[in-house]
Amino acid sequence: MSTTKAKELLEKYRSGMLSPEEMAILDTWYLRAAAQEDLIIEEAGLEDNLDRVWDRLSVNHSQPVKRKLLSVPRLAAAAILLVLCSFGLYFYLNRTKVDNQIASSDKHFKNDIRPGGNRALLTLGDGSEIVLDDASNGQLAIQSGVRITKTAEGRLLYSVADTHSSGLPTFNTISTPKGGAYQIELPDGTRVWLNAGSSLKFPANFPSSERKVDLQGEAYFEVAKNALKPFKVECNRQEITVLGTHFNVNAYANEKQIKTTLFEGAVRLNAKGAVSRALKPGEEAAFSSGKFLISRTNGEESIAWKKGIFQFEDADIATIMRQLERWYNVEVEYRGNISEDTFRGKISRNVNLSQVLEILEVGGVKFDIEGKKIIVN
Repeated sequence: MSTTKAKELLEKYRSGMLSPEEMAILDTWYLRAAAQEDLIIEEAGLEDNLDRVWDRLSVNHSQPVKRKLLSVPRLAAAAILLVLCSFGLYFYLNRTKVDNQIASSDKHFKNDIRPGGNRALLTLGDGSEIVLDDASNGQLAIQSGVRITKTAEGRLLYSVADTHSSGLPTFNTISTPKGGAYQIELPDGTRVWLNAGSSLKFPANFPSSERKVDLQGEAYFEVAKNALKPFKVECNRQEITVLGTHFNVNAYANEKQIKTTLFEGAVRLNAKGAVSRALKPGEEAAFSSGKFLISRTNGEESIAWKKGIFQFEDADIATIMRQLERWYNVEVEYRGNISEDTFRGKISRNVNLSQVLEILEVGGVKFDIEGKKIIVN
């Protein structure tokens, strides 16, 4: 971003007229300017205004930091690096328009990769497949007395068309690729948000006795209340039973734990060989080695993906890379000794891969993009 544009945004910020999108651009410019030492603050006449921006950012630091980091450019990069690695610096890029407005002045990547989007494949009971991102809005099929519709908002809606339909249940599967996510409403009114690289198998119409689905990957559920018909989620050797509640399940095969985070209602967790546990709102269960470990949480990190954000709370680089792998549909290769430093912050999922990597590089890790592969140095 040019100095002229920066002055314009800083002036709007001082007058309180800055939009969230412009604030995201200004935040990112500030951090890059400091870390890359590519801006002469005194000559630009911006030091006072930048101090105001830093005041805003420093509110989110877990410990106090010295102000006027940009007064001595050579110390600025080291100071921001120290804050990022030791204390955790809060980054937030607004989720709309940013990818079109932020330009990197020193992009060193060989190529770039755009973020994932609304993509999924629906497999019907007869084996036929519908690519949902290519399908037209409107009715897609009718089976087992249920009408399947793609809405104008880009979600899948199952609605009962024939209340007298009977017979064996017909199972459907909706699966998102790496780089895809989708929302579906089941015939009972339950809403499910499916994260990248995930799948949900479910009957087109639930039988009278229970509601049961099978999950692989990650999903957020808002279960329609029905005291006479429990809702069960089976995922990777674990079963979650609910009546009506809001919760998130992270059950990716390459994660060390299955995490269930409860926001509303109550759920009961069962797994073979493990003691059954009940969750209350604000609790998260981590299942590994045959045991459930319950802890308190505000849940923000677990559903950040649903809000279009990557959120890290003391996450190591391997944990971050697994999220980037799924959302940008890339492979990751590590070269050399991998840092054990942890990161804390938020970054939009709606920006290109290079912008995420540039922010992480402020923390001392270096990256290259080679085709569909991220090289972590």
